Amino acid sequence: MRRAALADPGRFDELVTGVDAAYARGATYPLASALQAAARARGAAARPAQPTIAIWGGRDRTHRGTRHDELYPGAPVVVLAAAGHFPELEDVAGFTAVMDAFL
Repeated sequence: MRRAALADPGRFDELVTGVDAAYARGATYPLASALQAAARARGAAARPAQPTIAIWGGRDRTHRGTRHDELYPGAPVVVLAAAGHFPELEDVAGFTAVMDAFL
């Protein structure tokens, strides 16, 4: 899985160490579950009223068949070419720049 999810599989240990340290301090990551539930939802729940943006890792091979332009119809999609499944961790500067511009 790490070869498919990460743009650079050599960063696996570095990223896992950071995540494990955050979890040890009480961090959680419910966002993934929330987004997956929203993607499965029908009707208004699938179309958030607030401004929405999708940030996609261009080297994420775990979602080869996913049409990212259909996740949230009408929402802009930004592809960070150098990132994999975790653009917020793999391309912090790119992710931050996109979010700063969006916000």
